[in-house]
Amino acid sequence: MSRDDTYYGKIFKSLVFPGIQKIFGRDTMAILKESEATQWLPRKEILRLQWNNLHLLLEHAYKTVPYYRRIFSEAGIVPEDIRTPDDYSRLPLLSKDDIWDNPRALISSACQGRLREFRTGGSTGEPFPFWKDPHAIAAGLADIRRPRLWWGIGLGDRVARFWGNSASQAPGGKGRIRSLMDPLKQRIMNRREFSVYDMSPKRMREYWTKLKTYSPRMILGYASSLYLFAEFLKEEGINARGIGIKLVVSTSEMLFDRQRDLIEEVLGAKVALRYGANEVGELAFQCSSGSLHTLDD
Repeated sequence: MSRDDTYYGKIFKSLVFPGIQKIFGRDTMAILKESEATQWLPRKEILRLQWNNLHLLLEHAYKTVPYYRRIFSEAGIVPEDIRTPDDYSRLPLLSKDDIWDNPRALISSACQGRLREFRTGGSTGEPFPFWKDPHAIAAGLADIRRPRLWWGIGLGDRVARFWGNSASQAPGGKGRIRSLMDPLKQRIMNRREFSVYDMSPKRMREYWTKLKTYSPRMILGYASSLYLFAEFLKEEGINARGIGIKLVVSTSEMLFDRQRDLIEEVLGAKVALRYGANEVGELAFQCSSGSLHTLDD
């Protein structure tokens, strides 16, 4: 890692990232600090924290979300009737059709700041739109960064992503302005993205050239894409063990042992499994001992 990279990493951690979060009205740093403490709570305390937060969520939905106020009324219940986890069975399930049919009625009147539209990955069909306020975005960003700290990957460390839905090379594109802004955004966030929409030998050769110059501390990507890239590097006789990668995070798909073995052999870094969703962020992450931890708090 170069001195310039170390210098910008420190600036990013102390000034750039906190400043960006503050500009957008996000309490990301405060949530991250709190979650670094709550993750070590005893199981009993975590379960109590879960229950308290779920009850607060019920009250919030009942008081501020028109759709849920109507659903509660039709079911003849109020939040105080939900006294145990088993009582949740009294609430009707929320289907995708319910969301399609009630887009505005599902938005809380207590939203703080501008809502931003997101979409699911579309793995079960058509990508599904949903909205987050700044606090929800902040919570997701904090959740993403906390497990990386288990591996010594902190704010400001270089990250490369083999990704799909945010890559400017995606079929149909993102619009000219967003495509032009992406490289600038990636540099500011100390991140590089490599589109999995084109994993041809020619493109992967370009990816390797950029990757060895960038020298990321962490690589994040879909299991199949990481394996395909590692397979290509091995066939080309390329040894990536010397460019400083400390962690490879595999997500979105099943990672088989033979895939993990090849990725670790070629990239010279341990592989950790990550399970998440666009809607809620991190759900589970693998520690250096090999255990997969659900982020229950």
